[in-house]
Amino acid sequence: MRNFLVLILMSFAFTSCAINEVVDLSNPNEIRYSNETDLIGIKRLLEKQTDNTSKNNLEILKKNSNKDLSINEFISFLKTLDLNQTKQNDKFEDLYVIQEDLSSLDFMFYRIDYNEKDFKFLIINKANSISNLNENFNKLQEVYKIINHKKQLKFEAELKKLKKKERDSQLINLMRSQNNSTILSFGNSKYFSEGNFFKRTIDTKAFVESYLPSSLSDENRELMKTMFSQYKVNFKYTFASPIKNISIADALFSLYRKTFSKEYSLIELLNNPELNNFTVELED
Repeated sequence: MRNFLVLILMSFAFTSCAINEVVDLSNPNEIRYSNETDLIGIKRLLEKQTDNTSKNNLEILKKNSNKDLSINEFISFLKTLDLNQTKQNDKFEDLYVIQEDLSSLDFMFYRIDYNEKDFKFLIINKANSISNLNENFNKLQEVYKIINHKKQLKFEAELKKLKKKERDSQLINLMRSQNNSTILSFGNSKYFSEGNFFKRTIDTKAFVESYLPSSLSDENRELMKTMFSQYKVNFKYTFASPIKNISIADALFSLYRKTFSKEYSLIELLNNPELNNFTVELED
């Protein structure tokens, strides 16, 4: 299957229509934050392929699924994939460039959940306390500043190879704006917890900038908004005690009210980024 590796890599590029922030706070000493991209549409495409290479790749995918992998383990898994009977490891060249940077984030894990109903790509942040979770996000932001700087240098070097007319095209201008955005949306959260009170906040300006950089032209801004209009963002948080009050309107609760979920459209969050901030009061 010619596009198998491309389909896997699409998980890094927000190709899914559902992005989930799932946080388990039920054990304050073992906090698990995961950013989950739903790939159910890609699952249907993969399973329709009938050639031997695709079947082999699907078996490799299933064998490595449902496991928390370090970045080195995850890349080792990617290298085992076969594209048209030949190893195409150069397809992951961009990932190799940042592998060492990502390896410094030893609290980060990568996971593919693949089963009869689901296909998800998860980026997981494991922490032993709320303060440790915040520290991890700070480290994540710092590392991604380095990664994005490298990406920007490479992008500018590639631009020099193009003719002036090509460098000024709408597509290149859009790519330039995206590359100039060095703020990482994932990891922008900050948490506070004291007693029965829990709070989530983000830098709202940074959140919008990560998706819609201020350097975007009006035309490209509308283009990006059109693309983002299909995306959904779902918050799902689980606590040790039942939820007494929450600042989110129309949140859905589990049977014992220890878990809440709330879905927004990404455009809704970009138009009103304060919706990303919420407080929770737990029962005694």
